[in-house]
Amino acid sequence: MNVYSNKQRWKRVLLVAAAVIVVATLWYSNDIAQRIRKEEQTKVKLWSEAIVQRAALVGYTQQLFEELGSEERQKADRLADAYRLINNPPRGMDLTFITDYLWSNKTIPVLIFDESDELLYRVNVDGGVDLDSLKATMRAANEPIVFNDVGHTIYWSESLRFRELKDVMQDLIDSFISETVLNSASVPVVMTDSNRTTVVHFQRVDSAAVAVPLRLESLLAEMASANEPIAVDLPGEGRQHIYFDDSIVLTQLRYYPLAQLVLIAVFTLVAYLIFSGFRRAEQDQVWVGMAKETAHQLGTPLSSLMAWVGLLEAEGVRTDYLGEMNRDIVRLNTVVDRFSKIGSKPILKEHNVVEVVRDTVEY
Repeated sequence: MNVYSNKQRWKRVLLVAAAVIVVATLWYSNDIAQRIRKEEQTKVKLWSEAIVQRAALVGYTQQLFEELGSEERQKADRLADAYRLINNPPRGMDLTFITDYLWSNKTIPVLIFDESDELLYRVNVDGGVDLDSLKATMRAANEPIVFNDVGHTIYWSESLRFRELKDVMQDLIDSFISETVLNSASVPVVMTDSNRTTVVHFQRVDSAAVAVPLRLESLLAEMASANEPIAVDLPGEGRQHIYFDDSIVLTQLRYYPLAQLVLIAVFTLVAYLIFSGFRRAEQDQVWVGMAKETAHQLGTPLSSLMAWVGLLEAEGVRTDYLGEMNRDIVRLNTVVDRFSKIGSKPILKEHNVVEVVRDTVEY
C-alpha cells in the first residue's frame, strides 16, 4: 500500500513539475517574442519615416534640378537666338560678342551642315555618334536654323548638362524605389498609382494577389488597417501610395507561442500513448506469466488424478462414477491447455465446424 501511495504521489509531483516547466517555458518564449515584436515594430516605423524623409529629399532635389534645367534650357534658347541673329543681323550691328558667345558654348550639342548636307562643324558632339540618327533626333526636338545666303543648316538640342541632370534625377527615383521601398529586408510592400488601382511595384507579396483586382483590393485594405499608407510625389511619376504590412518575422512571432503550445501538447500526447503502450505490454507479460504458471501448477494434480482414476478402474469401481470423473479431468486438461497457450503464437489448423460448435456447447 505504501509503495502504491508513493507511486501515486510521485506521479502527482512529476505532473506538477512538468506543468510548471511548460508554463514557464511558454511564458519566457512569449516574453522574448513580445520583445522581438516591439523591436520589429520599431524597425518598421523607422523604415516608414525613412521613406517619408527620402521622398521629401527627392522632391527637393527635383525642384533644384528643375531650376537648373530651366537655366540650361534658357541657355539653349539663347544660343539658338544667337544663331538666328547671325543669320539675319540688324544693319550696322557688331556681331563680335555674339560670335564669341557662340564659340564659348561648352554644353549644347550643335551640328552645322552645308547645302550638300555635308557636315561642316560639330560642337559638343562625340566622334563615335551616329550623325544621321542624332540629326533626326535634333530635328524632331527643335526646328533647325537655316542660313539661306550660304546654305548652312544648324541643328541643336538640349544641353548635355540638362540631359545629365535628367539621368541623375531618374537614377535618384530608381534608387528611391529600389533601395528605400523595395529593398526592405522583410516588410511586404505594395506601391500603387494615385488611383490606388494599379500596382507600380511590389515586394514580398503574392503575385497572384496583386494580379486579381478583388484580391488586390482586399490586400490593400488589410495593409491599410495595419499601417497607414505613405503618399509620395515622385518626379515624372505623380503621386503614389506605399502600402506596407508588418514584417514576416513579426507575423511569425505572433503565432510562435501558439505553435509551441501545440507542439508541446502533441509531444505530450505521443509520449503518453507510447508509455501507456509499454505499460500495457508489461501487464500483458505479467498475465501471460501467471497463466503459464497456473497451467503448470494445475498439471501436477491432474496427472495425479488421472493415476488415481486408473487405479480405481483396476479395483472395479463403478464405471458411471469414473466416467464423470474422466469428463471433469478432460475439462480441466482443456483449461490447462488454454492457459498454457496464452501469449503463444497461435497455430492455425483445419477443423470441422460442426464438431467445434458441438464441443463448445457440451463444454
